[in-house]
Amino acid sequence: MAGRSYAVFRTQKLPTMQEVGAAGMHIERTRPTRNADPERLLDNERLAGSGDLVADVQARLDTLDKIRANAIRAVEYVLGVSKEWFDAARAEEIAAWRDASMAWLRQTHGAGNVVASVFHKDELTPHIQVVVVPIDERGKLCASHWLDGPAKLSQLQDSYHAAVADLGIARGVKGSVAEHQTVREYYAKIQQPTPAPEIVKQHLEVERPGRLMATRSDGPPSRRSGSRSASRRRWTRPW
Repeated sequence: MAGRSYAVFRTQKLPTMQEVGAAGMHIERTRPTRNADPERLLDNERLAGSGDLVADVQARLDTLDKIRANAIRAVEYVLGVSKEWFDAARAEEIAAWRDASMAWLRQTHGAGNVVASVFHKDELTPHIQVVVVPIDERGKLCASHWLDGPAKLSQLQDSYHAAVADLGIARGVKGSVAEHQTVREYYAKIQQPTPAPEIVKQHLEVERPGRLMATRSDGPPSRRSGSRSASRRRWTRPW
């Protein structure tokens, strides 16, 4: 394949069942999704779950004896590859990436904790959207085991990249600076090929706010300057 394609990896904590429900409406397309083509809805592929995310998450939570009031109920992942990779990939390569991504999730979190997953093919750049219930090896609901701190997030990115590297997919540069993005901003970005210098940057609408916690590696890193503000949070983390 010409050029270089990068793994896409983002994760977001879903602290409450209300937020789980909102994620489910997006994943299952039960509310309008501006960046999705309704005519391609049937192309989407369910990889795990019943289609009722709240019920799937609750069923897994019900297996626990005790849950802290402030425990993170679920974790959402978006896994993908640069659009250029999908444009050039053969069907069997896409299937191999799908299977490797799901195998990585089940190995990382435990098969029983991967409660929902849909391979979205109705958007310009296909991607897998997944929800896991973060039960650790002690049987405790503990999202921090995987997600708390930049070192753990970088290790997750390393681990996912290793699972798909043999498909010609590169990892982002460690130590780069990244900017906080909403899920909507992220989707808008990965749907576009690398822009030429003369293309004017378009305004990105916010579809769903969230506390995005992890990394992206959808291309070479860039550095931006600006002040922190309450209305537009910025933060840095290592790859």
